[in-house]
Amino acid sequence: MHNINNIIVYILIVAAVLSFSMGEIIEGIAVLIALMIAVLTSFFTEYNAQKSIESLQRMIFTHAMVVRGGVWQEINASKLVTGDLIFIEEGDSIPADARLIRSMNFACIESALTGESDAVEKDAQALFSEDTGLGDRINMVFAGTSATRGNAHAVVTGTGMSTEVGKITGMLESGIKERTPLSKEMNKLSKILILVALLAGIAVLTAGFMTNHPIEAILHTALILAVAAIPEVMPAVSTMTLSRGMRTMAEHKALVKHLPAVETLGSTNVICTDKTGTLTENQMTVGRIVLTNDRSYTVEGNGYQPVGNILADERAVDLSDDDRLWDIIATSVLCSNAVLKKDEQEYSVIGDPTEGALVVLGAKAGICRESLHAGGWVRIGEMPFDSARKYMITVYEHGETVHAFIKGAPDVLLAMSLQSKEEKERLQDANDHLTEKGLRVLGVGKLNGYSGDGSRASIVSYLDRVDIFGIVGITDPPRNDVREAIGICQQAGIQVKMITGDDPKTASIIAREIGLRDAGVRRSCEKDRGVCPRFA
Repeated sequence: MHNINNIIVYILIVAAVLSFSMGEIIEGIAVLIALMIAVLTSFFTEYNAQKSIESLQRMIFTHAMVVRGGVWQEINASKLVTGDLIFIEEGDSIPADARLIRSMNFACIESALTGESDAVEKDAQALFSEDTGLGDRINMVFAGTSATRGNAHAVVTGTGMSTEVGKITGMLESGIKERTPLSKEMNKLSKILILVALLAGIAVLTAGFMTNHPIEAILHTALILAVAAIPEVMPAVSTMTLSRGMRTMAEHKALVKHLPAVETLGSTNVICTDKTGTLTENQMTVGRIVLTNDRSYTVEGNGYQPVGNILADERAVDLSDDDRLWDIIATSVLCSNAVLKKDEQEYSVIGDPTEGALVVLGAKAGICRESLHAGGWVRIGEMPFDSARKYMITVYEHGETVHAFIKGAPDVLLAMSLQSKEEKERLQDANDHLTEKGLRVLGVGKLNGYSGDGSRASIVSYLDRVDIFGIVGITDPPRNDVREAIGICQQAGIQVKMITGDDPKTASIIAREIGLRDAGVRRSCEKDRGVCPRFA
């Protein structure tokens, strides 16, 4: 409808009618042809873009495990209704908003909804007030997010547009439809053309009456001048220009549904962008390893692609050169549940992104859980990660020996460790250094002398005997092309603002890495929603 809801179009219709009424058939037909070119070009260009988007949407569908007729069955998520009982496990996409009724070591990634890259621990027993922000509703799961650990049963509370992500979509659609800068200028030009045509007509009428010309000749001349003042090809030219821009964006893998949006993008002077998954990979990556023997290593590569060397003094190292390095990497892999998958040329992680970073580190070093299991490592016990404890423990049998591996917050592990005072201070300094650089730090080690059966009781009895191998620094690295893209925007006079829920120090570090000018931090809190985004 917006293709014909335009002042220029209305003027051209009037001009065509006047041309036919004056017997100027060719002129009238020419005006209508120009009008049809503009309208049909716009319609078919947008139609093709809409069909492409619909094709992509048909390729994306989510299944859900639900109880129907007292039996668990898998159905298309679009068939879920409020009140359905669903089952969610590690790696599943959440098909609808739902209230947890039972959870087992359950965590979700909600970055698509809240922007937070860390997994959110869920608890079916928790309660919250009505004004609690989405990120703190730990007894709820939301459509568009995904489960990274554990499993849960939940009752559906909202589907489709009734979900939180659906409400956001509704807010966007219900917003005030503003005209684009080009359409505003076209409207101004249209008014000027109308005024010029009227003035020209009045001038001809005045001159005709003053020179005593026949009234019919005067009116005919005035109408011809008025019609001639209207540039009938202008809508066609502007439409074809925008259509070309739309095709150019499609060549760069960006689909635009409406032609005016192309021109609006060209008029952008400020870009406010989310950090997680937009400026960054949203793929946690181990970048640093610091061992208790005071050796430190840098890990090459970003994201989940297992490509990159482990460097010491900028030279690739062999794991056989340092047994402690092999220990920390192998332990990181064994003390995790994430799985690295390869789909064609793309790598992805099923499970917690932080554990995914450790699994990818192992793959870069040639160590994977499957090969370790094949080599005789058999898991016989586990104490899952808990946000209160801040650590995870797995117990393995290997031959006739039993090993208990632990990973978690460095300060917690240091408090339980057998390390000397010097080693503790060295690890604490390394932890502080990596934290200041915006990295998330994990300690990795084992329970020294463990000889239990893998039960919880036996694990707890050895918690004061932690032998820390070292710490790893994990980051969500910037996308490779982000710095260049931001530089192009800034050279074009476009301001780029980063929006994130990260700690201000971390946000500033990322902002400097990607080349944002004046990478200061401004805080804006929405108390009613419990949301505090930071702007860099």
